[in-house]
Amino acid sequence: MKKVTLKIVSLILVLALANVAYTLFLYPNDLELKSDKVLEAIQLEETRPDLIYLSDCSNTNTVEGDSCQQSVVEHLNTYFPKLKMISIDKSASHAGIFKWWLKHLNFSDWKPKVIVVTIGLRSFNSDWINSPLETPLRESVVLAQAYPNIINRFMLSLKAYDNTPDSIREKRVKFDWQHQTLDFPYETKYKCVKQWDSIQGNGSHLKPDGSWDMEKISLACHYVKGFAFTIKPDNPRLKDFDEIAAWAKNNKVKLCFHIIPENITYADSLVNKDLVFLMRRNVTFLQERYTDKNTLVLNNMEGLNTICFTEKNWTTEHYSCGGRKSLAKKLAQQLEVVLKK
Repeated sequence: MKKVTLKIVSLILVLALANVAYTLFLYPNDLELKSDKVLEAIQLEETRPDLIYLSDCSNTNTVEGDSCQQSVVEHLNTYFPKLKMISIDKSASHAGIFKWWLKHLNFSDWKPKVIVVTIGLRSFNSDWINSPLETPLRESVVLAQAYPNIINRFMLSLKAYDNTPDSIREKRVKFDWQHQTLDFPYETKYKCVKQWDSIQGNGSHLKPDGSWDMEKISLACHYVKGFAFTIKPDNPRLKDFDEIAAWAKNNKVKLCFHIIPENITYADSLVNKDLVFLMRRNVTFLQERYTDKNTLVLNNMEGLNTICFTEKNWTTEHYSCGGRKSLAKKLAQQLEVVLKK
């Protein structure tokens, strides 16, 4: 029995020493290569910003010929030049990724005035939740898990994260489009996304000569699949935002959930007011769920005109220079009380 105990103790000591050695000599390089955004979060202890902004690419995306290259946060910083603002951005990211970045913030002797976490409505839909991009996103936060660093590295080597095959993800999306009800409080022609998409795809837009306008029809169908959903308590993205809100409260850090702009004009003109109703109802749901003494919900879903969206053939949250400037101005007004404390 003593020999067994001794072997167990020896194994624990070896693992502990290996973890220390890995953490000191190899972990920083692995973070830089595999989890660069986690590393950026850790390094905030050195820069100590007043505002931390977590986002997908909506903060930074620019297009060729744009009249400026500054991000939303960089424009926002011009309204508060004495404050330091830093964003962490990664394309296609969402609350399920943001929460791991946050868990690596060290508030031992400092705290920001506010942390702003973006909310893109589309991140609640089945297509985003089951996106093929989820595999590399989940891989990027393996080293951030709450295990010894060497164990996390071992898990990364074994691909012990959500690497569900794309074919299965696609089946999940199609299942949800057919079985998740939209729950309108009034009568409509569609009870699910599949039915609505079929109706929208059946000649909903015509050219002057009477032929189908496939560009408009295709985009209208994208809007239906992107925004035709009702956020329900079992939505996994909702649980991620719940975690973030609880983390901020436990760490006594002011939190703002920022609902970023969507092209509401296209949603209305290409589809109809039923889709706009769902979008607005989901925003109201989020405001009511999260607004409290520690958390503000900044609603800018309808904050930009169509001209401010750089892509007119997809449902992306990419804004022109003018759009980013306009959004920064709105944020400056909404955050003024928090930032001037």
